[in-house]
Amino acid sequence: MTFADLTRLEPRLPIRSEQGTDVYPFDVEVPDGWQQGAGAFGGYVLAVLTRGAETVAPGRPLRSLTAEIPTPLQPGPATVLVEVLRAGQSATTVAARVVQKGQLQAHAVAVLGASRALDGVSNLVELTPPKIPDWRDLTPLPQGLPFIPTFARHFEFRVAEGTPFSSSPTSGTSGWIRLREPGPLKDAPLVVAHVDAWWPAELARLSRPRPIVTAAFAMQMVGGASVWTTDAPLLHTSRTQALRDGYLTEARQLWTEAGELVALNQQMLVVVK
Repeated sequence: MTFADLTRLEPRLPIRSEQGTDVYPFDVEVPDGWQQGAGAFGGYVLAVLTRGAETVAPGRPLRSLTAEIPTPLQPGPATVLVEVLRAGQSATTVAARVVQKGQLQAHAVAVLGASRALDGVSNLVELTPPKIPDWRDLTPLPQGLPFIPTFARHFEFRVAEGTPFSSSPTSGTSGWIRLREPGPLKDAPLVVAHVDAWWPAELARLSRPRPIVTAAFAMQMVGGASVWTTDAPLLHTSRTQALRDGYLTEARQLWTEAGELVALNQQMLVVVK
């Protein structure tokens, strides 16, 4: 089953909110086998929210996604509720949330916008991809490693720097990543899943496993799926920017093999214990 199949939403009739706006409900079946700790892999949850947002704003690609996952989403039926906060001439802002057994599991705000042709404004990327070995020269991590969560077995990781629990002097990691069975469709939900699938960079500085979870997620789609034109894995890099009182901020980048910037991501993570 492809990732598009796993994140498929079944629409129901819109309902009216107390504020007088339309709310679009969708049914989703959260798959077993995609867990990370107590619940579904966060990238899956965010991908489902993204698919809901794109469904109510057709033709407008995802530009930004901010989200929180306050409680684990369990395998089984759930409901995605999407509300259009504003639809302008070029951009649409929507709120999306996942509800399971009457409880909020995750919520997000997405900005989707059409391309803007502006005189005197050209595309620019000041960042440059890291210099790491070609993915063909790196061996994928074995699927059966004891510290790999259940969902990660669906991904191929080729590590260049920052293996977990290696007592590295710095909190950084980089390498190549792709789904083992991605299917033919490359879209925003698939990009979101790849952004989130890599382990926290702080794990490279540790000598033993420690549970670290995402509390807040902010992603800016740059080239997105439009520049991901081959089946080659994507280059992932992440660095811890700050850590204090058990809360850390991490910056991530996702690039194509050709050096096109796909997405930027900043996460606030929590060292649980």
